[in-house]
Amino acid sequence: MYSAYFTIAHKEGIWCCTWGENRNRNKQYIITGSLDNGLIAWEWINSQLKCLYQFEGHRLGVISVDINSTGTLAASSSLDSQVSCR
Repeated sequence: MYSAYFTIAHKEGIWCCTWGENRNRNKQYIITGSLDNGLIAWEWINSQLKCLYQFEGHRLGVISVDINSTGTLAASSSLDSQVSCR
């Protein structure tokens, strides 16, 4: 069972997350979305989370996020009625 704890990942509560992988690079990723309007992409390395990127752009809280099957593209939606692909 995977287990990791990361304090102060976002400034507000996390409302959504998704787990994906890039099999070509043998990498696993988690993307979290928060009421702080941001997304954070994490890499799962040696049973630990490493922050890779922080994305901004939504004007209100992020309520859904998903990653494609190759781990190269993520889509998010927020309370401001926007959908964003990164």
